Amino acid sequence: MTGRATALGAGTVLNALATGRGSAFAIDAETTATVELGGSETTGDVAGDPALDTTLIERCLDLTTSRHGAGEAGHVRTESEVPTAAGLKSSSAAANATVLATLDALGVPVADDPGRDGEADGGPTVDRVE
Repeated sequence: MTGRATALGAGTVLNALATGRGSAFAIDAETTATVELGGSETTGDVAGDPALDTTLIERCLDLTTSRHGAGEAGHVRTESEVPTAAGLKSSSAAANATVLATLDALGVPVADDPGRDGEADGGPTVDRVE
């Protein structure tokens, strides 16, 4: 079973860790994950940078299959326009794309609803991080 998904990078205006309130914006740079389920062990690689640590994307695949599948192993490969170590959420984009690609491989539908239908009409919102 194969799945593929894309997630955007982002920039942080104000980090929410200290106050519980923050602000971020998407950037027009994508990370794409391709997941192949099968095999006895989960592996990963990053296109263009084989030395990068793949623990995060491998863990995302494992957690997703344990919650939504039968605990399948697999291989995840990411390709990214988001530069690493530049504060543009490259790890978050890789994790998000991996989870979505794994769900795609499992055939689990994902709502294409940002959950904020009224946001465009209501203006900016402030969310509290709990």
